[in-house]
Parts: sequence; C-alpha cells; structure tokens
Amino acid sequence: MCERFFRVSVRWIAILLVAGFATASMARAQACLDMQACNPANVNGILFVDGVLHKSLAATIDACPQTCWIIDNLPETLSLNPFANVGAKSVKVTLGRGTWVTKAPIVIPTKSQVEGSGRGDPGFSGTVIQADRSFPPNAAVIEMGNEATSMGVRVENLTIDCNNVPGCIGLQDLRAQEQSGARHLLIENITGIGLDVEGSAAQNSGPFEDLEFYGGTDFNVTATSLCARIVNVPAFRGIHGATCNFNNYDVHPFIGIQMDSTGTLNDIHIEGTDIGIGVGVSAAGTGAMLQNIYGGGWNIHTLVRVFSGREILLTGLVSSTTPVLLAHNGRTIRKADLAFYVVHNAGRPPAPSTIGNMAVASASASAAATVERPNRYVAQSFVESPDMMNVVSGTAVLDANGKAEVKLPEAFEGTGAEFRYQLTPIGDAAAVYVGREIRDNSFQIAGGKPGQRISWQVTSIQREPDSETPRAAVEAGIQSDKQE
Repeated sequence: MCERFFRVSVRWIAILLVAGFATASMARAQACLDMQACNPANVNGILFVDGVLHKSLAATIDACPQTCWIIDNLPETLSLNPFANVGAKSVKVTLGRGTWVTKAPIVIPTKSQVEGSGRGDPGFSGTVIQADRSFPPNAAVIEMGNEATSMGVRVENLTIDCNNVPGCIGLQDLRAQEQSGARHLLIENITGIGLDVEGSAAQNSGPFEDLEFYGGTDFNVTATSLCARIVNVPAFRGIHGATCNFNNYDVHPFIGIQMDSTGTLNDIHIEGTDIGIGVGVSAAGTGAMLQNIYGGGWNIHTLVRVFSGREILLTGLVSSTTPVLLAHNGRTIRKADLAFYVVHNAGRPPAPSTIGNMAVASASASAAATVERPNRYVAQSFVESPDMMNVVSGTAVLDANGKAEVKLPEAFEGTGAEFRYQLTPIGDAAAVYVGREIRDNSFQIAGGKPGQRISWQVTSIQREPDSETPRAAVEAGIQSDKQE
C-alpha cells in the first residue's frame, strides 16, 4: 500500500514539475515579446539592440552569426557605417520610431534590408535617418550595395533627412540590381539629389515606389538640385508614385527628375522646378516611358522636355499652371492635357497634323485613326510617302455668293509648309478655284453655284531644312488643346 502510494506521488510530482517548467517557459516566451523585459541574446535568429548585451547597431551586426533579423529601438549617433564588418552575412534591420543620426554613409550590403516603422520628420512619430551636420558633402546618406554586383538590397518605410548638408544625396544605387529597390520613403531637406540610380551595375533595380521628395532649407537648394536622377541603367524598373516639391525655396532647380535611361516613371507629381522631367539630359533617354505625369505651382515652366533619345512613350501628361506641357527639338505643346504621345526619333521630328483632339505625324508609315466626338466620328488615314506629308479632305457647301470658308485642323498649317489643293464639283460642272490660300488654318473656295457641294483635298508638305531626306521617325499624340 505504501509502495503504491509512493509511486502515485512520484508520478504526480513529475507531472507538476513538467507543468511548472512549461509554465515558466511560457512566461519566458511571453516576456520575450517585450524586448526591454527579456533582451535574449539570440531567439531564433533575432537580435535586439538592448544597450547592454548589444550596445549599438554596429555591435549587434557584428554579433550576428550569419543570417539575422536585428530589431533596434535605441536611436543613436552613428560615427561609422554600422555594416562595415558585415562580411558575407545577410541582415535585416528593423528600426523603431526615433531619429538615428549618422556621420558617415550607411552602406547596406547585398541580401540585406533596412526598414523603419513609418515616415516622419525628426522629433515626430516615425523612423528618421538623418545626416549629421558634420556629414561629408556630396555623399549619400544611404548607399545600396557593398559589392560590385549586389542583390536583394531594400530600404523601406522611413525618412531620409539630408539635413541641408551641401550636395547631399539621400539614397544612392550604383551597385544593387536584381530584387533591389525602395518604397514608402520620405527624402527631405535635399540639397543635391534625393534618389540617384546610375550605371549598368544597377540594372534591373527597382521599382522605387511611393516616394516623397522635398528640397532643403537655409538657402542650400541650387539650380542643379534634383529629386531623382536615373542615368544609363539598363532595364530600370522605374519610379512608381512620387511627389517632387521644390516650391517654397528662393532658388528653384532646373530639372525635377532626370531620366537618362530605359525605364518607367509612373504617377509623378512635380512642383517648383523649371522643368518637371528632363529626358535624355546627359545621355539618351531611349526606351523611356512616362505615364500619368502632373505638374503645377507658380514656378514650373515646362512639364516634360525631351533633350535626346528615341522610342519615348508619353501618356497622361496633365498641367495645372504649367505654360509648356511638352517640349522637344524646338517644338512645344502649350496649355494642354496630353493623353498619348510617341517620340520615335527625337533628333528628327516630323511635322504634326491635328484632327479634332488627335494629333498624328507620320513620315513613312500607314495608319488610321478614329476620334469620337459628341454626335459624330472623325476619321483620318495616312499614306506612305518619302515627304513629310499630311493630307486632309472634306466636302463644303457653297454659300449664296458661290463661296465657302474651309476650316482646317489646328496646326495643319505648320512652318514653311507647301500646300497643294484639289477641288471637285459634285452634281454639276463649275469653275471653282481657291479664292484665298491657307491662312490661320483656313482657305476659301470660290467660283461655284450657290448651294453646290464641292469635294476638296489639301496636302501639306513640310519644308524644313533637312526635309529632303526621307524620314522614318513617327510621332503620335492625343491632345485636348492646340499644338504650337
């Protein structure tokens, strides 16, 4: 009996001990949810910057064995790049809310990430990485990639503050390519460049999404300051969703975003620069695509200017107070909203013709277009020709004096154009003739009978200095205003 009681008691003691250990383990696990209360050295590859065991971000990165997630809720001043000794490690750093001040560029290594807990200004809710006043001029606060070819470098959900350091670059990518990019960033107090992506080593990088760029204060903005610069990046995956604002400064940059590369710019809002987006400024912007671009404010003059490049697609350009919507090779579109425009060869533009709200120019091509208008449709097709030729036609009804004023599409007249006329009476012979040649996009038919219908056709051949050379360039646009 006693032996049986002893066995039962031992069994219950063991059960209670196991339960106690389990309860203690659960308590410890629960406590580890609060890193201030637990501060474990290593919990499933997670390291905490706790100020005791791991005193700084750099020390915690050094302590990472190979692959770690580091959580840092202790803002500090970084004297050196915290990733300097990362070696071949792969590290994800999550910063809490607060301001981390850096005196040196932070270089994020390959297969590593830095993310914050939200955008915000210094002193407010959010994660801020701020250049110290002693930060070297003309350097980047954050550099993406530590190797000649870096992969999987990400920066997300925080503010980069250039703090008005002269020539400061907020985020720079010269080495990070596949799977590398940034999103949900505020880059502020820009004096140099907000986002700088350059060179073939940055190919296939992006997209860079949901970005806000704001200029610096204290008179540190210059004419060469930029929100973003993309130069010579093969297959750049684009900037998608960005605001660029230099509106409230004494000096306004010449260009807001410089796109000298293949790639896309989508959903961009620009204010406060003389030119919103410059394509092909220092290198050809061949293969660039700009979609849903908006510009406004009292300082911006030209929304988009194409300096050089070809095969450039522009869709959805909207101006608020921008005098010039689009400029390239001496041609401008003013005070309009442009739905569709293609620059096939920016170096040799053909002359445009306009039908209602569609403008199309073609050198050696066949095409057709139909434009819907209220209660009617207008259609035009184009024929192959070695000349820069545009053809319009229609039917006119003569008035009581045997005359008719024929209104042509806007911009059909062009500069230095040569016109050819054809008039054909319908229903009866008539000695009709051109009573007045084209002036202000209209001409006059005369010499017919009252009420008679006259079929007419006018051909415009552009005679620009190099127009004797057959063209292969093609441009097309849809606009709601006139082209000048």
